[in-house]
Amino acid sequence: MGKKRIASKLYSAVKYVHENHEFVYVTSQEGYLFSNLIYPTKIKEEDLPASFIELYAYRRYCWIDSAGVTDMVYVPNLFFNNHLYKDDFLYIKYGGQLDRSEKNKYFDDADERIYGRGIELFVEAAKKYSNYDASKIEKQLHDKKVWYVKHNPTHPELGNNEIDFDVPIRFIYRTDENAPCSKEQQKESMFRFCEEHKLVPVDTDLTYTGLNDLKTLVEDVNKLKNGQDDFIVLFLRHPKKDNQDTINTIWRELWRIDVPLEDFCYWEKNE
Repeated sequence: MGKKRIASKLYSAVKYVHENHEFVYVTSQEGYLFSNLIYPTKIKEEDLPASFIELYAYRRYCWIDSAGVTDMVYVPNLFFNNHLYKDDFLYIKYGGQLDRSEKNKYFDDADERIYGRGIELFVEAAKKYSNYDASKIEKQLHDKKVWYVKHNPTHPELGNNEIDFDVPIRFIYRTDENAPCSKEQQKESMFRFCEEHKLVPVDTDLTYTGLNDLKTLVEDVNKLKNGQDDFIVLFLRHPKKDNQDTINTIWRELWRIDVPLEDFCYWEKNE
């Protein structure tokens, strides 16, 4: 049998239909796919070229072609921080450019729209199969990860092993009276935390000696930051001795120079 003709850029194994006042899904018993999510075909998943990648879009898992991409626009959500990419959109064009005018702010001329985790997957595939220059979008994706970690450091999505956060985290060592453990133990704990959450550990000489010297610490952090946007610091909080008011004071003073303090890495005696 000859090679099957692949005429669409979008295929799915599921088709939604309206039946008895509700939406239900239908599938092909033979394993055939639906073109553009609607039209039955004689094509199976194994017939699709390697440029078709499987991802979740349009309320179902489907296959979208990453070849032939001529333009993409990534629009990050910077309001809701309960998920990394859930409310973001990637608009895709096959042939020509997307209209970026104000009257087309929802990119109605896009051929496909992707949201969630599929954004990163498709961008990587488009680089490979369309030779697409995604450097600007990759910078936006990195900035979104920094924004997410800054605004929602304890969300479970940080533990999603499928996402490489690639966000640098600078260490602050504690020598104050409530320091939970030795410097070496602090270092081990912070490295382990970064490895677990796919963050980039950056060792420093920054040291917190107590509230009396907090001004000096803030000055040292600001010098090291030197205008960088993706600058986040981490230190260990003692599980019992640390006072919340003290932690809030440290957090507030660092935030004044736009440096988030993450203190969600706790030391335990078994470490």
